[in-house]
Amino acid sequence: MEVLNKFIILERVYEKKTSSSGLIMSDEDTNEMRYHKGNVKDVGFNVLGISAGDSVIFDRVSAHDVMIGDDRFTIIQEKDVACVL
Repeated sequence: MEVLNKFIILERVYEKKTSSSGLIMSDEDTNEMRYHKGNVKDVGFNVLGISAGDSVIFDRVSAHDVMIGDDRFTIIQEKDVACVL
């Protein structure tokens, strides 16, 4: 698999979220949040400042899920990364 241009392939990280008051948020509530966390698997040759193995926060609205073999990946563009952790 070769990633092209400014595209990034990542695996989403699913975490249990807790509110400031200590309540555990449901999966439905966390899925409605605009930004999600992911681990970068590979990056295109024009991506700067992000490399495989980085953890990022990305805009889920612009993300596309794909199945490659039995694995589920998310494809985003560099501009959809909000921050590198």
